[in-house]
Amino acid sequence: MRAAEQALRDWLAQHAPATGTLLESGRRAELRAQVLIDHPGRRHEMSFTREELLRRALVEAGNDEMLAPQAFSVFIAARRRVTPYPEVEAVLAQWSRRYAIVAVSNGNADVMQTPLGRFFAAAVNPENVGVAKPDSGIFLRACALAGVPPERALHIGDDPELDLIGARRAGLQGAWLLRPELAHRHPPDACGDWHPEPFPDLRAIDQLLGT
Repeated sequence: MRAAEQALRDWLAQHAPATGTLLESGRRAELRAQVLIDHPGRRHEMSFTREELLRRALVEAGNDEMLAPQAFSVFIAARRRVTPYPEVEAVLAQWSRRYAIVAVSNGNADVMQTPLGRFFAAAVNPENVGVAKPDSGIFLRACALAGVPPERALHIGDDPELDLIGARRAGLQGAWLLRPELAHRHPPDACGDWHPEPFPDLRAIDQLLGT
C-alpha cells in the first residue's frame, strides 16, 4: 500500500501537482468522508471511493477531472505489484495441492492478478460480495466458493477484529498471523473463552495443519 501511494504521489507530481499538494493536506480525509456521505450505498466499493476522491480533488485543485481514471490506474497497478514474504510462495504451492484456497480481502487489489494468483481457487472482496469483513457474508461466500461448510474452513488473517472475530462469528476456525512488524496488535476481547495464540508465519500454521 505504501508503494502504491508513493506511485500515485509521483504521478500526480508530474501531471497534477496542485492535486498532489491538496491530497497531502487534511483535505483528503474530508473529501473521502464526503464521498461516503454522498454515496452510502457504495461504501464497500473501495475502487469507486478512491477514484471519486481523486476526481473531486482534481476539480478542487483546478486540474482536469478526466485525469481521475488515469491516476487510479497508476495506483491500482502499483497496488498489485507485491513482494511476498520468503515462505509464502512455497507454502501456498503446497496448500493449493491439498486445499481450495480463497482470498478474502477488504481491499481492491485482486490477488488473481498477482504472481500468487495461480495458487488461489477464487477471491472475494467487498466489491464482488457487497459486504466487508467482519460481516459474516463475505466469509460464507468464500466457503461456498471453496466448496466447504464454515466449520471445515480455516481463515488466516492478521487483524484481530476483522479476521478473527469475523471468521468465528461466521462459524469458521481462525488462525492469527502476527508477523513481527504487527506485534503491536493485541488479541481481540470478544472471543469469549477462546484465546488465540499468534503464528509468526505461514510455516508455523502449516506445521499445525500437518499434525
